[in-house]
Amino acid sequence: FDKSKQIDLDIRSIFLEWKGILGITRTSLMADQIDLAAALPSPRIIKTHLPFTMLPDQIRTRAKTPKIIHVVRNSRDTCVSMFHHMKLFDGFVGEFELWSELFYKGLSAYCSPFFKHIETYYLSNYQNMIFLKYEDMKKDLKKSATKTASFVGKEFSDTDMDRLVEHLSFKNFVNNRVLKTLERLTLLKEGDL
Repeated sequence: FDKSKQIDLDIRSIFLEWKGILGITRTSLMADQIDLAAALPSPRIIKTHLPFTMLPDQIRTRAKTPKIIHVVRNSRDTCVSMFHHMKLFDGFVGEFELWSELFYKGLSAYCSPFFKHIETYYLSNYQNMIFLKYEDMKKDLKKSATKTASFVGKEFSDTDMDRLVEHLSFKNFVNNRVLKTLERLTLLKEGDL
């Protein structure tokens, strides 16, 4: 897992709508995410918050069938997390009561309406996809990592799986210098990056 400690997560795994979320004024010097994703060697990892209905036609029509790992989170936790995210990065100034009403009515932000967004994946009948629950990952990361490894065709010895789980732990996540996304986002918000 040494490579993941040396190469920035945003280089190893392109976040497709990064520029759209940050806004054009903050990203005029950033490379186009679609071009970056296309330039990565296959197999590659591309992150997105897009609903299934907005994925490329080749995927929706099954002309191409990449593996999709769909991670979902409990709606209540998502609502709370997005409330704090929107206050910190997007200037939302309302109280949580207003936010939760907007969230549950599907009027909050990207990935909205939340339930319809999740439904697009569940109802897609796309065969080359697994669903992981964030709460299950927190409860038993090793089980989720094993399921994911199996899905992508990777085998790990017990020792290597234990190393992977330790590497993916929250403690190591927050101490990994190439994963300081929150720090970078704060700088972007303040215009210092």
